[in-house]
Amino acid sequence: MPARKKWRLSSKVKLTLFKKGHKSLNKGMRLPREAQRVVSRYKRDTDEETQPLETREEEDMETEQFHTTMKLRNNPKPKVWNQGQDSDKMATEKQARLDKIKAHIPSVPDFPKPGILFWDIMPIMQNPEVFSDTVALLEEHIKETGTKVDVIVGLEARGFLFGPLLALRLNCGFVPVRKAGKLPGETVKCSYTLEYGKDTVEVQKNSLKPNQNVVIVDDLIATGGTMATACQLVESMQAKVVKCLAVVELDELKGREKIKYDIHSLIHL
Repeated sequence: MPARKKWRLSSKVKLTLFKKGHKSLNKGMRLPREAQRVVSRYKRDTDEETQPLETREEEDMETEQFHTTMKLRNNPKPKVWNQGQDSDKMATEKQARLDKIKAHIPSVPDFPKPGILFWDIMPIMQNPEVFSDTVALLEEHIKETGTKVDVIVGLEARGFLFGPLLALRLNCGFVPVRKAGKLPGETVKCSYTLEYGKDTVEVQKNSLKPNQNVVIVDDLIATGGTMATACQLVESMQAKVVKCLAVVELDELKGREKIKYDIHSLIHL
């Protein structure tokens, strides 16, 4: 069986084939019968030199248009990254996560005693997605602000729910601050005044090293007494408080005024 004839195509023929939807436009490629008829028709036409000037100019424009089209097809225009739209989308998604967390913090009146409105964070732990988002948002804040962390300090008791998980995500250690008499071995203590008396918290000696960067985590900042005392405890061990984190902050009680370090709270009530 004789080998099929290979065609070398002029730009005019390529343009015609392109308009008809033929993709075999490269030199030396075998053409289907319909494409061969197009080539034969051009062979019967008058040579380019004998064509009127206007016709040659039109064909030149068509040829240039063909090459431009093929160039655009082979090199599509890259998508333009719109930083503003991406930032708005991320902010919207973040706010949706915060709203979901807030919806899982109901208020309980007259607890633990009459006249106190208690904000219950336990429903957060009952929803894996919300619980994960809570810890993830704390982690994202640390990374977005470029905060260098060596140790996470969690305050008794609900700070223990978020602190260890955050420490794992940040690949750093966790140190608990507990009420007096709850930790074995030598401890460092610090006392603070409450509305109804005094309280003392402590941390194990040598659990914090001098100049370590410490982030203190609690579930809630109310009057700010416990967080401020934890800061003093860290200072007494010559470590550095770089940030205080809370899931909830009660803005009306102005607890942050007692704390001299940077504070970030996910939910403000």
